[in-house]
Amino acid sequence: MIKYTRYEMIGTTKLSKSLNKYLNKLASNSLTKIVILKKNKPEAVIVSIDEYEYIKKASELLKNQTDLKRIES
Repeated sequence: MIKYTRYEMIGTTKLSKSLNKYLNKLASNSLTKIVILKKNKPEAVIVSIDEYEYIKKASELLKNQTDLKRIES
């Protein structure tokens, strides 16, 4: 399981009141992710657009490698 710092975790009520503040933290790389808590349990994660695009590209590369291995078998 991934560990999160207390600074990365935020409840839905607080996030809704301070969304702009947290988006600015992501944009400035003060935070790399925001973990949204619902009933004190992680429910979702928000990342910057740059981080999302990096994750998406990495995922596609891994999928392509898996597909290539299947073709070669």
